[in-house]
Amino acid sequence: MAAVDASSAKSSANHPPLYVWPQNGDIENRLTGSEWCNCGKCSVMTTPKGCICCRELSAMKNHADECGVQCITENTDFQSVCLNREVLKCAWLQLNDFGVSLGNNVIQMDNRAFRFCAYRQFAIWTVVLHRKDVRKIVPSCVVMKIKELYPDDQP
Repeated sequence: MAAVDASSAKSSANHPPLYVWPQNGDIENRLTGSEWCNCGKCSVMTTPKGCICCRELSAMKNHADECGVQCITENTDFQSVCLNREVLKCAWLQLNDFGVSLGNNVIQMDNRAFRFCAYRQFAIWTVVLHRKDVRKIVPSCVVMKIKELYPDDQP
């Protein structure tokens, strides 16, 4: 999941691009440290475009500010919609109802399935916060929180 870059960011008079990557080479520098993080919960990711903080995304920053939290992951709605096991189980079963192949484990969910549903729930939830063309931006802090709750099952 990647951020919208300057070449693909859609904008209009009413909706400027949510995030435009710097053109000065700052993108690659994001892999050397987390100075770009403003919420205090991000980590360096494997790609430069994964190194984005929720506070760099105007709609998420505004929503966090309205809720009185520093990071979108502290928002109670995020926790309910994107992290709650029962909500994620329902989302998993709903995918099956829509014909998405879930393999043999329709009922049994491993952490990989929980992560998949958590990222999907985040994408759906953030449509409410901002426009459809930017819903696939998943900040580092969100990835880290989901992985913390639902770590890789394999050693």
